[in-house]
Amino acid sequence: MSLTTSDIYDALAEIFREVFPRASAPPQPDTTSADVPGWDSLGHVSMIGEIEDRFGIEFRPEEYVEFESVGELVTLIEAKLT
Repeated sequence: MSLTTSDIYDALAEIFREVFPRASAPPQPDTTSADVPGWDSLGHVSMIGEIEDRFGIEFRPEEYVEFESVGELVTLIEAKLT
């Protein structure tokens, strides 16, 4: 199954609603942890776990902190899906 960038953002929006229920807007390419209430270290780990489950991918430990924005996260997800 091939996912488009839009599909990935749609899935991330669902994940954000689950993991960060206080977030006021869906994730955008320039969204960072500072923009999302609850995106702290625990929220980050929860988000990564949900992403791994949803997309059937695994992040290496160093990749957990490699990205600084949702756009960079999407790029990382796309690379793992190819």
